[in-house]
Amino acid sequence: MNFIPYKVNEVLDNVFYQIPKELLVNPIYNNLDSNSILLYGLLLDRLSVSMKNKWFDKDGNVYIIYARKDAQKMLKLSDKPITKAFRKLEEASISDGLHISIDSGYRSASYQESVFNRFLAKYTNDLKKIYPNLSDEELYILAYKKTCERVALPGCSEHQTGYAFDIACYKNGVFYSSTSDDERGWMKENSYKFGFILRYPK
Repeated sequence: MNFIPYKVNEVLDNVFYQIPKELLVNPIYNNLDSNSILLYGLLLDRLSVSMKNKWFDKDGNVYIIYARKDAQKMLKLSDKPITKAFRKLEEASISDGLHISIDSGYRSASYQESVFNRFLAKYTNDLKKIYPNLSDEELYILAYKKTCERVALPGCSEHQTGYAFDIACYKNGVFYSSTSDDERGWMKENSYKFGFILRYPK
């Protein structure tokens, strides 16, 4: 039998994404629409990139990094369906007795600057009470350093790219701007099912 080699321009014609059959036949995944299932296939394809870059922890858990805008481009989707995917994740958390919510999504550079300046002013006032003998310049340097540990500089935040958003939660009708171990644990175990990752593990 004669071997007929592939041509360079034919290689991509024979490269495929894989989708687990389980997502189509198991009733527990009935709430997933076709966009969510295709997104899962894209995320699986990124496993090779994760292994190549050693994006895994000491326990062998592999982290998949895939920007939302890249997913939108690949699936020919606008921001609305991607947001819908998050809403499905939010609904699933409620059914498990938790309530997660987007606390801060897209931020413009000017808004990020206002956030930075607000924290800078807060830390300056707080440090002035602790170190009343420091000069204004010394207080500013300390406050600026502390602010940089908490808030990204304007123009450097992933909020501005649309690649990340913060998660908050509701408990007993009260809004909390941070999450507890319960919500963080649930997100770590379930967010990938809806096309999301933990952007900053630490």
